[in-house]
Amino acid sequence: MRSALIVVDMLNEIMDGMLGNRAAKGIVDPIAQIIERAWASDEWVVVYANDAH
Repeated sequence: MRSALIVVDMLNEIMDGMLGNRAAKGIVDPIAQIIERAWASDEWVVVYANDAH
């Protein structure tokens, strides 16, 4: 059985667009590191989700 890492709304819009929040920039690198570790493991699947409208 594999585990899933679900990454929600990791979009440029959240940092720089109409919904932009400068505080969001501080979480990008830590999340990217977690994603890289999950990709490197056969025990994890990475799922991306976003709300587009």
